Amino acid sequence: MEMKQISEEEFPDLNNASPKEPIGSSMYPLSPEKGQLEPLNLAAGKLDFDGVDPEIGMHLLSIYWSRQLYTAQIIYRPAFMRDMACEGPYFSKLLLNAIFFVVSKHCDRPELRSDPNDITTAGWKFRQRFTQLLRDCFDKSEITTLQALLIMSNALFSRCDERSLSWLYAGNAFNMFIDLGLHVLPDVDSIPAEELEIRKRVLWGAYLIDKIQCLFQGRPPLLNRVNLRASLDFLDDYDELEPFQDITYTTTKPRQVVPSLNVSLLTNLCGLTTIVERILREIYSESRESNLGHRANISQEIKSQLRSWRQNLPPRLDYLSFPDQAVLLPQSACLLALFNVLIILVHRPLIIGHDGVINSTTAHESVNACTSAANQIVQILHDYSQQFSLSSAPYMLSYATYISATIHARIVAQKGSNSTVFQSLVFCRNILSEHTRLYSAAEKAKENLDKLISHLGISAADDNPRTGSPWSPGITVLSEHMVMHESINVARELGVADRAHDFGSSLLSLELSDLDLEAIAQGFQVDVESHSFWNSLCTYNTMGCSDKKSCEGCSCSNDTQPQQINIEDCLSELQALRRRNQELETRMRIKSETDNAQVPVKQPGRTLRSSAWFDCRSNPGMTAVYMERYFNYGITKEELMSGKPMIGIAQTGSDIAPCNRHHIELSKRVREGIRTAGGIPFEFPTHPIQETSRRPTATLDRNLAYLGLVEILTGYFLDGVVLLTGCDKTTPACLMAAATMNIPAICMNVGPMLNGYSKEALTGAGTVLWHGRELYATGEIDENEFMDYIARGTPSVGHCNTMGTASTMNALAESLGMALPGSAAIPAAYRHRAQCAYETGKQIVEMVEADRKPCDLMTREAFENAIVANAAIGGSTNAPIHINAIAQHAGVEVSMDDWDTIGSTIPLLLNMQPSGEYLGEEYYRAGGLPAIMAELLDQGKLNGDVLTCNGKTLAENVRGKHTWDRRVIKPYDDPLMKDAGFAHLKGNLFDSAIMKTCVISPSFRERYLSNPDDPEAFEGSVVVFDGPEDYEHRLETTPYIDEKTILVMRGVGPIGYPGAAEVVNMHPPGRLLKEGIDGLFCIGDGRQSGTSGSPSILNASPEAAAGGNLAILKDGDRLRIDLRKRRVDILITDDEIEQRRKALGKEGYPVIPSGTPWQEIFRQETDQLSNGMVLRKAVKYQRLAQEGQPLRHNH
Repeated sequence: MEMKQISEEEFPDLNNASPKEPIGSSMYPLSPEKGQLEPLNLAAGKLDFDGVDPEIGMHLLSIYWSRQLYTAQIIYRPAFMRDMACEGPYFSKLLLNAIFFVVSKHCDRPELRSDPNDITTAGWKFRQRFTQLLRDCFDKSEITTLQALLIMSNALFSRCDERSLSWLYAGNAFNMFIDLGLHVLPDVDSIPAEELEIRKRVLWGAYLIDKIQCLFQGRPPLLNRVNLRASLDFLDDYDELEPFQDITYTTTKPRQVVPSLNVSLLTNLCGLTTIVERILREIYSESRESNLGHRANISQEIKSQLRSWRQNLPPRLDYLSFPDQAVLLPQSACLLALFNVLIILVHRPLIIGHDGVINSTTAHESVNACTSAANQIVQILHDYSQQFSLSSAPYMLSYATYISATIHARIVAQKGSNSTVFQSLVFCRNILSEHTRLYSAAEKAKENLDKLISHLGISAADDNPRTGSPWSPGITVLSEHMVMHESINVARELGVADRAHDFGSSLLSLELSDLDLEAIAQGFQVDVESHSFWNSLCTYNTMGCSDKKSCEGCSCSNDTQPQQINIEDCLSELQALRRRNQELETRMRIKSETDNAQVPVKQPGRTLRSSAWFDCRSNPGMTAVYMERYFNYGITKEELMSGKPMIGIAQTGSDIAPCNRHHIELSKRVREGIRTAGGIPFEFPTHPIQETSRRPTATLDRNLAYLGLVEILTGYFLDGVVLLTGCDKTTPACLMAAATMNIPAICMNVGPMLNGYSKEALTGAGTVLWHGRELYATGEIDENEFMDYIARGTPSVGHCNTMGTASTMNALAESLGMALPGSAAIPAAYRHRAQCAYETGKQIVEMVEADRKPCDLMTREAFENAIVANAAIGGSTNAPIHINAIAQHAGVEVSMDDWDTIGSTIPLLLNMQPSGEYLGEEYYRAGGLPAIMAELLDQGKLNGDVLTCNGKTLAENVRGKHTWDRRVIKPYDDPLMKDAGFAHLKGNLFDSAIMKTCVISPSFRERYLSNPDDPEAFEGSVVVFDGPEDYEHRLETTPYIDEKTILVMRGVGPIGYPGAAEVVNMHPPGRLLKEGIDGLFCIGDGRQSGTSGSPSILNASPEAAAGGNLAILKDGDRLRIDLRKRRVDILITDDEIEQRRKALGKEGYPVIPSGTPWQEIFRQETDQLSNGMVLRKAVKYQRLAQEGQPLRHNH
């Protein structure tokens, strides 16, 4: 066959690749080499087709590469096919199966279909395999996963019942796009040429797919051109000259061998979609310009952009304007069709209704322009039908057919069914009928078109001499004469390319001079009778529906009676999509801002605190003293006197604090972030805290670590500090110190461990211990099995992967605005954790610049948010102790009553152990705390205006970040449990205690709290244990413990233990466990592990050792627990209570002696659990950086 000759100057200099990017010249020759290797690798059996017959697999890939699909261009073929043979990073079985599914419907091989006679069943086995593989791909962002999701999303959106799934895949893909930082290309000197090309393909492919889906589905765009830091060009354009293969296009006559022009098509399609973005944002958006005149100016600007794009379109792609220099390719037809669709979309709002009638001249010109574009689309369809089969046309042409038909219908309403334009309408309708075979969305489009035709009063002329019955099935191919007779085919009529772009010219008015333009304009009224702005898009976004069930979110009407188009019923979904759009815009804005941080930080106008050490002009001798020892490890005078922020890194990780030990590595990334943003890092150790190994309890260390950190922050030269948090007490200790000192501070959690498993069941750290104890107590496992079982809950670095105290306190730090949004839930072993460390380092420098301090963030409203969030996540019973302590040091009043009044009615949304099923990895993948907060914000349960560490409000950070995984995070109106907050209990046994209601199991509630005559209440006799030793000694030997017994542990509070240990983790004796009684009511003046699922009444204050009535309780006493009245009472007389208190004597409840100096100080100075267990004398020291005593010199 003869190769069509195209002039040499039309193509780039292929020998020298792209002159502006020299690395392309070294890359370009590799493409033909890799292409030659493909058949060799196939013959050698090296290609991995994931179990598919290689002959079929290669055939499907050939279809994919040859169909000119724009989704194919997001994959760099040389890398994909090479890595398919050698297991490289740019090939995955997930991506392969996505490709196979997409192209199966274009393949006529019956073995690819579950029903050989039904093309819609093509590729289902590939889709099933894709779904199977996808489960293991959401734990991290990968380019191949992103590509696969985009390809599948694009394939599914035209399936009417799968629009939501398409949106789900696209949303996850765009999140990965941002997560991988693909919107910003690295410097060409820092990345291999191939990787740069791969990233460019993905970047522009994702942007292109986003805009096309926005157009087809009528949803807001997610990716903004302004945020894409990449030029629109490609390094490797070798496949530009690959011969076009018309596989699956079913040609109607022999064709010349022509180049495929893949790169040119991709480049110009991307350029056109940048205009799509502006149309959607500035014309079809609720946030569009409100002034009519300004909107008209915007429309003029966009029309000018379209005109410029067409003028700059290479002649080889514009067969309409340059028929002698170009050939018609399927995707060049799509390109021109899309251009004309945009002409229509720009002009339709100017006709009537959506933007108001600006003036009749404008409206009439817009009618002309729409008609011209619609007729040019018909011309393209006609020309396409002469060389290819319209029944296998790309989806873009189906979409353009529908848009064109809606315009022709208005003209036919005026000219009648005997006109040639009526034949164009018939032509379009019959194409849509044929396309229902490939695109189920076309069926709905045809239905909507028929309703529009009926609404406009168009009737079929059965005696029409040209077509007979115009609504007959099959495609009516128009003759050249029929198309040209009343068509406004400007390009061919004028024969001058430049004039092809002047839509709305006087020539068009002459063409339509016999029409009543005002009547035609009124025909557009059907589009705007609803108030929803989406109606101005007419009906094109309805091409995603097939039946009544799938009409949510579209503008179609499924009523059998003809009626106006109305999409008001989709507003709720549109609002959710807009929130999602705002979320991604926010994330990309943050990325854009932080990606500019390579330049030195702009120095704040105020004097930094560190200058008093390193730039003391009034006492240079002291400046020398403060500086000189820092020189000994390489810091320079220039650095210390630079005026840059001096940032501390409070290192809580060490070998004896394994939960936080990973911070030793993460701190390196924090350092790099600080340096990148222009700060100077100084890492220092803090007092170690390890919950599981510190004896007698790590709670002693919270206040000790607090004191030490306050002294460091006060006495040294730090302008800001990164607080490396994690294990239970480290987070509150750090936040207490940050509030006291009040210099800019930010938390960075170490992150939870990876999921643990035991016999395929999820095994949560901490929680596994309590369950293992029960198995050991009943004899189901021996000691070795017990130890092995416990070890399975600790699979990696990090803190507990359950919603214990560690996860709770880091989530609440985030809710207080003291950590980056979404940071708390990232598993320690994920690469995202190290990335978060880097971003945290950058953020603290910005906080110092802005002088954004802890007490600016941790306000009364922020603490209320924390209480609400704690209830929604099923947070630890230790949270009130720590949050109340932080609030006291910040000078904010928060009481135990607040936890009940604010949080008790909040539902449990997070399905995570110990209150639910899942663990930290699922929680993170489901969206983490922002997804929880988004639900709460929607319901008005949060103070959205509070400031957070990144300078944005809480609402800005979380709005729209709803989860896609409703297994893990439940919607507010369908929670895991209603009223899941803490109950604050009082009575004659204590003044204050709390109960975590969300861990009350149905069986426990049925056994103890379901008396219809006394609901939510229980009475029983007590067995009292004086500490955990007494409990371990007597539990199995006390015969009168039965299912009605209340277990009480005393002497374990702040004074009694000392330190209020987590020892109130009591379970029934083994004999009751064997009977299926897995829980009894428990009460204690100490604490319980946050990982425990036991429904206990905890933190009783005052404790026995402080004179509380727990000290007078005896075995056999009866207690009444009434959750509705929020009371716990000992059922003895007041006189008996008084007698018992006198019997205690002056010494009171006996406690063991203090074992260290700090234990004695702790007992003397520490308050009760209800008051946060703070050091009483410490809370008066607040905002030391602003209000504290001036520091004296040390020499």
